[in-house]
Amino acid sequence: MNRKPALFCTALLLAVTLGACSTGENASSSDSSSAAESSSAATEEPAATEPPAPCQIGYVTGHGEMDDAEISKFVAQTAQDGYEWEEVSLLEIPEETDLLIINSPTADLSSDELNALDAYADQGRHVLLLLPANEAETRYKNLGHFLDGFCLTIDYDHITETDSTRMLNDNDAFILADVISYPSNMTLYSEEAASGLPFLLDARSFHFVYRENFDTIKIDAMLQTAPTAIGTPCGGTEDDPLTFEEERLTVMAYSRDEGRKNACVVAVGASNFLTDAHYEESYSRSPVDFVHSTLGWFRFYAE
Repeated sequence: MNRKPALFCTALLLAVTLGACSTGENASSSDSSSAAESSSAATEEPAATEPPAPCQIGYVTGHGEMDDAEISKFVAQTAQDGYEWEEVSLLEIPEETDLLIINSPTADLSSDELNALDAYADQGRHVLLLLPANEAETRYKNLGHFLDGFCLTIDYDHITETDSTRMLNDNDAFILADVISYPSNMTLYSEEAASGLPFLLDARSFHFVYRENFDTIKIDAMLQTAPTAIGTPCGGTEDDPLTFEEERLTVMAYSRDEGRKNACVVAVGASNFLTDAHYEESYSRSPVDFVHSTLGWFRFYAE
């Protein structure tokens, strides 16, 4: 993959004339997500006026996260773009940490870690969460509680495709997602970043929910499935697990809370595209670029 280091600043400098709302078929989702998009569509993100300052990334450990050695190409690219990396514990987040990456945790946060993460977000700091489907019975209660504060809910599902034209290599768990080119309130994508066919392996979905702070939340989908995809219950423990069918499932979403100093969260229901094995493949281009653009968005809102 031949990425351009200037993509983030270029994308952030896009004028809001790119449009604030999703267009065409991609604008539809489940009832809850459509309501969320409609609620926030009137406000547009401001255009940046100067390149953002260097940024410190805290790579969270302690919950079975993916070893950063498995994403060395991603780490190297971000280093070229001015980011500095450090492994961190949620109980000891360095003051200079601008954003946290939580990549494929297999265990939940502790109550103390939840409190620390909430306090971190209250300072206007940001979190990128990658959470692919897994069969572990552990339920992410505290991590889910953190996302609830941003009007996002984790679905305990494993997404497969029923349409063979939307599978990679006849693998029904390697699904094609649809790009929301210019979602409301996050006008940072370039045409280059919005191109390509993003395939995600072993993905899960997220839903938008109403909470008491919803009027301060700016939220939208970034990647969604086609209605031909099915979200089958997988992992966690629920009394009444749901199967999601005949709807667009959100596999990548963002939320910004104006009531918490513009703290931002981006949740991705897959992580394969960041691994060295997939990072430079054409099917990873869009999700990889979206993650890089997301880091640029975080930098714009750095305190």
